[in-house]
Amino acid sequence: MVLVEHIPALVCNRCGEKTFNRETVERVRHTIHEGHSPSRKIELEVFDFV
Repeated sequence: MVLVEHIPALVCNRCGEKTFNRETVERVRHTIHEGHSPSRKIELEVFDFV
């Protein structure tokens, strides 16, 4: 699991839905899959769905 922060989103003026443009999505994919080092690491709590 990875967390990518500060991704610019497009927000619909009518309904408020947030989407990402194609260039942003490709940049995120490239950042994750091309072996870039993360800017920091965090600890994540995990819960079981029961």
